[in-house]
Amino acid sequence: MNLALLVLASFVFTSFGMPVAHGIGFASLLVLLIDGSVPLVVFPQRMFVGVNSFELMAIPFFMLAGEFMNSGGITRRLVNFSDTLVGHIRGGLSHVVVVAEMILSGISGSGAADASAVGGVLIPAMVRKGYDTNFSVAITCCASMLGPIIPPSIVMIIYGAVTGVSIGALFLGGMIPGILIGGGFMLTCYVLSRKGHYVAEPRPPAAWGEVWGAFREASLALMLPVLILGAIITGVCTATEAGAVAAVASFILGVFVYKEIKVSEIMTVVLRAMSSTAVVMLMCATSTILGWLMAKERFGELTLGVMRSITPNPMGMLAVTGVVLLLVGTFLDIIPMTIILMPILHPLLLVYGFDPIHFGVIAVILITVGSVTPPVAPVLYIASAIAKSDAVKAMPLVCVFIGITLVVTAALAVFPPLVTFLPNLFFK
Repeated sequence: MNLALLVLASFVFTSFGMPVAHGIGFASLLVLLIDGSVPLVVFPQRMFVGVNSFELMAIPFFMLAGEFMNSGGITRRLVNFSDTLVGHIRGGLSHVVVVAEMILSGISGSGAADASAVGGVLIPAMVRKGYDTNFSVAITCCASMLGPIIPPSIVMIIYGAVTGVSIGALFLGGMIPGILIGGGFMLTCYVLSRKGHYVAEPRPPAAWGEVWGAFREASLALMLPVLILGAIITGVCTATEAGAVAAVASFILGVFVYKEIKVSEIMTVVLRAMSSTAVVMLMCATSTILGWLMAKERFGELTLGVMRSITPNPMGMLAVTGVVLLLVGTFLDIIPMTIILMPILHPLLLVYGFDPIHFGVIAVILITVGSVTPPVAPVLYIASAIAKSDAVKAMPLVCVFIGITLVVTAALAVFPPLVTFLPNLFFK
């Protein structure tokens, strides 16, 4: 009874426009009040436990790095460099979106931040040059899914915190899948540009001097992903410390090197990062109390029993898990999904013999798909708001790119070395 009320109340609160974190929190508090068997002091205690983690300290650092990156001209330089590389290919600016998102994914770790940064620059440019608005929205929001897949990744940080899996190994495990998905998106854009009327005519290739100039402008920004990953792989610092390094490096580039952030604007940038961090951490806190209540009501045992009754086959179990994540992702944000479901599903898949890194990366990819599938699709709504268009109209094209993501995910499931090769190389 309490479990049904918990799920129903969460759904009702969020359906009526309440922010996800608040909806989950109020639903949990309501169940505690009705149940009466648990002291209310448990509510703030469990929320505190949910954010009292050294691993989660990486989140504010990467959020701050993303804000300095967007305000300090780093995004614009990376977009310009990407344009000189692939802007001349048929479907040019759509390829630029994908390449820019892949590079920015190595700095911010947030799909929403990447969609806002790249979309704010490229969606208006695409529309002005004659690209279909819905196509521009679809490729921007779907390419931003690479943010949580290509390291660093806020979702992987949370995943590692709740399951105990090495965050550095998860980061490396996402490298090859992220590149494969990005390559699949670019191939799809090329095919769509040949078959349909979504894109403008291609332009001549950039001259070598133009490519070199754009590279020189972006060279220091391009070093940031190398610096972050290199520090983690070599063991110089943890993911949390690497986030601090990224924030400091982005600050230096924006304020002292590119000089696009004035001293008077620094506090404004910091306050924006604080606001974004507060949203994420509040979501972590309320999701923790929700997950604790679900565990108390034996939600995990019920779920495991149902899933085991469906199939005893390991690959079948992975497929069932994937369907569950895709369905839940349509109405639950990616952070609550990770905190609530992964402590349940992760041990189950390990019992079936899956490598923790292999399953972890596949789970993160499937969780990330939820960020572009309505009704809870924050990244899709960000891209649509930038384009001033209806998100629903972009869904047919979004589904095409989701299909590409699922094809790559199926290949990862069949060929685990695509995920585990780099982690095994550096961490074993």
